[in-house]
Amino acid sequence: MRRMLIVALTLLVPLCLSAAAADTLAKIDELHDQGKYGDARTLALEAVASAGPAEKAELYWRASRETLELGDEAEDRGEAKDAILKIFEKGQEYADMAIAADPQNNLAYYWKSSNIGRWGQVKGILNSLFKAAPMKELLVKDLSLDGNHPDAYFVLGQLYRELPG
Repeated sequence: MRRMLIVALTLLVPLCLSAAAADTLAKIDELHDQGKYGDARTLALEAVASAGPAEKAELYWRASRETLELGDEAEDRGEAKDAILKIFEKGQEYADMAIAADPQNNLAYYWKSSNIGRWGQVKGILNSLFKAAPMKELLVKDLSLDGNHPDAYFVLGQLYRELPG
């Protein structure tokens, strides 16, 4: 009887954790949709401590997404360019953590590329040409993992449109 209980608990605990993780991800996405980017990022980063590798990747790319949104808001408020650039750099760091947690998660590459792109737009195209090749590589990696990711095609198209040659 004791053995059956241990086996049952061993099987049920991962299911409960997965359900809890799914609930957390849904809550983060809900906060994102409501424009509560800071709250969404905070929730994502708090949840990392109890997450497995695949869940960490999901949480970190969301933190990267929320950070990009916070950078956009900082720009809209007219904050200093250096402060805005640091926000996008932090977004890249979160995406790097997502990639390290799960290199097969295409959205980690997408959000890193997006943060790089926004960094480049704030810095100025001519001052950020050196970021174009890494950005393109990230988008190509994203599309190699999910060839049906329309946002990656859109950002790649913007990259080609904005850059000379």
